[in-house]
Amino acid sequence: AAALGLFRSDGLHQRASVPTPQLQSDRPQVTLAQVELVIAAWQPTARSPSVDATIKADWRSTGQFVSELLNAKRAGTSISITAAQEQLVLASVDASDEASAQWFRCDVGELATKLINDRDDDPCSAAFGIRLLDQLSSRGDPYACIQMATMLVSGELVEPDPRRALALAEKGLLNVSALNMPSSVVEAQRTIGQICCFDPGARDLKRGLAAFKEGAALGDYGCALNLARLLGGKDCEGLR
Repeated sequence: AAALGLFRSDGLHQRASVPTPQLQSDRPQVTLAQVELVIAAWQPTARSPSVDATIKADWRSTGQFVSELLNAKRAGTSISITAAQEQLVLASVDASDEASAQWFRCDVGELATKLINDRDDDPCSAAFGIRLLDQLSSRGDPYACIQMATMLVSGELVEPDPRRALALAEKGLLNVSALNMPSSVVEAQRTIGQICCFDPGARDLKRGLAAFKEGAALGDYGCALNLARLLGGKDCEGLR
């Protein structure tokens, strides 16, 4: 069991803020008062599963609300999010398809990571963070895919699901050029290696060894240690 315990005590790798001036320039100049109007206008439909035209048109305004929450978390300030606000952010993630929404998805991912890593202080907000990551991963965000995979392997805060974790880790690596944090690539390769080498239901030693090798090449001690142990065993004869 210890071999599959990938969720480290320090939590998920913290996502970086939006790094490029181009993405920063895409941010709308929206006041918090305008955001509150959007939330108030949408709130009567908050229990509806459908996403109406107002949400699709105003994910930029929701982005300002997310920025306010993120700034509060960065400053160590406690935040309070209503159920309607949670649904608004989730719906906006689902509606933010265009390339110009990259800054918004990046902010949502950073917020989700902070909420999850602060789970001991605020379990309810951590649950919202997990829903945000899940939503982002369904939209193909590579960081979210890898982070969800890490949690699904360990079974901490979510039900363990190694097969889905494997699919998400591989999905996250489909666009390696978008991962400007080597630690995320290592995390994905470690997840793939752990599942393919140690999970009886998904055993694929060749695939797992290749993942550990990639992680070790990027300087990860855990991948290198597992690679050495496996290559020294009888199970890997013929794969060396």
